[in-house]
Amino acid sequence: MARDWVASLRQASYRGVPFYVHSDGIGGGRRLVQHDFAGGEAQLIEDFGAAERAFDVDAYVVGDESDAAAQALLAALDRRGPARLTLPLSGPVVAQAVDWWREWRLDKLGYCAFILRFVRGGSPSTAGISAHSVSGLAAAAVSSLSAAIAGAFP
Repeated sequence: MARDWVASLRQASYRGVPFYVHSDGIGGGRRLVQHDFAGGEAQLIEDFGAAERAFDVDAYVVGDESDAAAQALLAALDRRGPARLTLPLSGPVVAQAVDWWREWRLDKLGYCAFILRFVRGGSPSTAGISAHSVSGLAAAAVSSLSAAIAGAFP
């Protein structure tokens, strides 16, 4: 019996805001650093783990309320931090919107197209943590440790 592909597709959404998908692509890889040595034929390759997983999506909203749906999607894309992304073939992942482009055309009333880019990662609970706040926490920890060491040696 043939599979009903259309019935198996998930409703695409970001932050719970639904949209439709023409196509999506997923990219990834490894973060590798290659070290070459002078006068040698050998090289060292260090593997620093998985590269960020990227999702490129050709999306759209359509219908009598497409203007409101487009505004809702834009608001979701503009919000800071990672959130739940669901694509038709992919289960939900935590991802963050990196870039987006909306296109509206007079000859396609009731239809707004989007080109979206997301990267996987983060956690919705850590969305407010930045490099600046992490460095501040690290500086406070070093200061506390320095004070503790200084107090141990009169």
